[in-house]
Amino acid sequence: MSWLRLVRPAVARTRALTLLLAVVVLVTTTLVTALPALTDTASAAWLADRWSSAPPTGRALLVQSGKGVSLTAPGQVPAGDPYAPTRDAVQGALRPATELFQPVVTAAYAVDPVPITPSPQGTERMGIPVLSPALGPRVRWVQGRAPAPSTREETRTITSLDETGNAVESSATVPVLEVALSRRAATQWQVRVGDRWRLPAAAGLTTQIPMVISGIYEPLDPADPFWQWFGELTDVVRVAGSDPNAGVKPTVAVALCPQDYATVMVTEMANGLGHTWIWQVDPARATPERMPQLTQGLARLARQPDLGITGAAQVRSSIPDTLSAWQGGVRTTRVLDGTVTTGLTVLVAALALLLAGLRAERRAADDTLLRSRGAAVGQLAALAALDVLPPVVLAGAAGHAAACLLAGRWLAPWPAVVLVTLTAAVAAVTAVRAAGRDVPGRRTRLRAGLDLTGRFLPPLALVGITALAVVTVRQRPAETPTASSGSLTRASTGALVAGDQPDLLLQATPALVAVCAGMLLLLLVRWGAGAAARAATRRAGAGGWLGLVHTARASGSARLPLVAITVAGAVAVLTSTVGSTLATTRTLETWRQVGADVALTSDRIDPGVVDAVAAAPGVEAVAPLGERTGELVSDRTGATSRAPVTVLVGSSEQVAQVRAGSPVALDPAAARAAGEPGLTLVTSADLPVLHQPGLTLVVERRRLPVTQVVVDPALRATGSTTRVLVPRPVLERALDTVVPPTTLLVRTAPTGTTSVAGVRAATGSARLPVQLTDRRALESQSAAGPLARHVATVVTLTWLAAAVLAALGAHALTTATAASRRQLLARARVLGMAGGARRTTVLVAVLPAALAAVLAGLLVGLGLPALLPRLLDLAPVAGGGPYPPLQPSWPAVLAVAAALSALVVGAALLDLRATARLSLTRHLRAGDHP
Repeated sequence: MSWLRLVRPAVARTRALTLLLAVVVLVTTTLVTALPALTDTASAAWLADRWSSAPPTGRALLVQSGKGVSLTAPGQVPAGDPYAPTRDAVQGALRPATELFQPVVTAAYAVDPVPITPSPQGTERMGIPVLSPALGPRVRWVQGRAPAPSTREETRTITSLDETGNAVESSATVPVLEVALSRRAATQWQVRVGDRWRLPAAAGLTTQIPMVISGIYEPLDPADPFWQWFGELTDVVRVAGSDPNAGVKPTVAVALCPQDYATVMVTEMANGLGHTWIWQVDPARATPERMPQLTQGLARLARQPDLGITGAAQVRSSIPDTLSAWQGGVRTTRVLDGTVTTGLTVLVAALALLLAGLRAERRAADDTLLRSRGAAVGQLAALAALDVLPPVVLAGAAGHAAACLLAGRWLAPWPAVVLVTLTAAVAAVTAVRAAGRDVPGRRTRLRAGLDLTGRFLPPLALVGITALAVVTVRQRPAETPTASSGSLTRASTGALVAGDQPDLLLQATPALVAVCAGMLLLLLVRWGAGAAARAATRRAGAGGWLGLVHTARASGSARLPLVAITVAGAVAVLTSTVGSTLATTRTLETWRQVGADVALTSDRIDPGVVDAVAAAPGVEAVAPLGERTGELVSDRTGATSRAPVTVLVGSSEQVAQVRAGSPVALDPAAARAAGEPGLTLVTSADLPVLHQPGLTLVVERRRLPVTQVVVDPALRATGSTTRVLVPRPVLERALDTVVPPTTLLVRTAPTGTTSVAGVRAATGSARLPVQLTDRRALESQSAAGPLARHVATVVTLTWLAAAVLAALGAHALTTATAASRRQLLARARVLGMAGGARRTTVLVAVLPAALAAVLAGLLVGLGLPALLPRLLDLAPVAGGGPYPPLQPSWPAVLAVAAALSALVVGAALLDLRATARLSLTRHLRAGDHP
């Protein structure tokens, strides 16, 4: 007989198990390969989104010198590029991250605006002299030309007072400087080329510098980040002066010739000039792969003591805040991916070991025959590996192809190669172990002791490791977010560098808890089945008793699918909880940010606009609100006796109508208290000052005694101080003035598209610009973000993988004990057991333990958020405070329970059908051999 004919029966006998093993490899390869790639794609898109939405300082690095700080030694004329020493020092500290920035922009400018002469009567125009080499390439000259270097000087007579108070005249030679200004400023001020101005050399000085307008320009690209830093170079702006009583004044920036820097620095203008260096991040280069270079470069720059400036220098940047927000979101997704991957890996490992063991058991008779024909153990291992390789290799290739399709690009095939190799190795090892058990030998006491130790020691060690991991994770201190100072410090950059490490223990702890629960369930099933079997002996009928006895006496490996079902249920419930919490938190934050379905904001909203919006189609309620700043004061003294607040002026009843049924619905007590006498405050936070005697609200120096306080956290808004709602009639009587609405909250119909269009049309009669914010559109925009889409994808893939693997686990649960159970039923049938009793035996042997595993998985999935409250921080993805509590979605939990129960019941019914078709004649011929 040839080897091929000897091996062929074993291959045919294990074909079904080999296909199941291939399905496990297919699912695992797809997830393990696709999830990191999907996370990298979402991370890159999230970083680009952070760069685009960050404020100017959040994507740039600024170095600023103080007023009057010279870049050269005092009294010396700058030679060469005066900005070079500082530029080289900064770029040397950043290197190699310098490549991630656009070319540096340098400028010298007057820190304080100075008055322009002549100015129209009754108006004082202000100017800011600016010298920047970066201006020329960014403008187009619409009139005149660019300022040329100064070649003329004038002698000015300066009158000053001596120590005795007498007027003293002196003369000074000052340069005549050519300047340019923007087209908008020239049009508003009616300035032409050739006009002459005079500006003080610096704020507070009497020396006048003559200037001639040589050209008028307009920006080539208004969206260039350069204009965000020098807005006065594009238009007339209103700037508050150093005197708080002087109000704001119209101000423009006048561009000087950059070659006049040396001329300016030897005049009194140098006393009022500051210098700045700006490095703008290039989003095309600042990709996630280069972020370690950027964070390390910023950390080195924060430790740099000398920046080449002969005075104090300030390094300003909110790039650490931008990167911290990006890292927080990516860390959340990686923890979620790692938790899911770890749980599914444990599930896959349990299934793979079980399927490999079942294959070895089915090959036992064939392997014994091969060994009797002279086959070595190594040859049996090679045959077992070659048996599984063809389908497993195809499954690995298919899984890798599916992962590439999900990621949208070619991915490295190493996960597929590793999984295929491990699967073949597991098949070979189990074949060797099975062959070793067939070798006749004497069972020693040492072997029996080792078997007993191996039965109880692993569960006890697993429980201990799980308890230690849970305690360690729970005792970790909570991360306290640091307030942004806008300056580059060692603390901000150090936390940024240290916060980019994956937390492997946190990712593995949920899987450890699920496996530990599954192992404890195995013991409970065995002990419970034994106790139930002893109780069943006292009743008539042997069907249930046989099923319980079979469950109690089944080997540990036969009950291993219970662990897989438990882990599958826990992972599915946990991911559904994450998805529902993300949606709930996102909805809550958009409500807090907008305050209603639609919010209209303006400097003043007229009553006609309020009436027009209220009459618009689809509008159900409106609530006009004014706003003032105020302070809560008590009769006591100390730090807690005062609290600044934002005063909202309006009707609590109207606000309650607008927010009814929403996550920020107003407390009914707040609406009821509005009609009571006195001043009733509805506040968003329970402040210490509220519990002190003599509580008074101070608004515009008017004191209003508070008679009643209603604390309602629903009034809180995103990123604002404590808010208090005050009835409009009460405050207007106290202030003796009308408080115009600046915000209009609008409640629209559930199908809000038409309603929002009607609200927008109703604001057409407004005299002032009105900004409309649609909460539903804002929520949709947040849900379409890169990380939100990635979390939804992970939840969907996890559900599919858990369903497939749970189905395999349920099938493996029946397959592992099918042979022994069918032999038992065949014997019972010979002894005359009825068909109903045999069906009861099958169902009792399978269903209770499997349904208990489903229940255990649900309980573990529901209990993990309470056991690990800081498992996932969804705030970077959904907004709000750190670590919002994970709240389960009960419809999703019921769906998981129904799906897993259906899979288990289906597997039991299939096994029942196969058992019913068992041939008694075949059993009697084969005897006790499967």
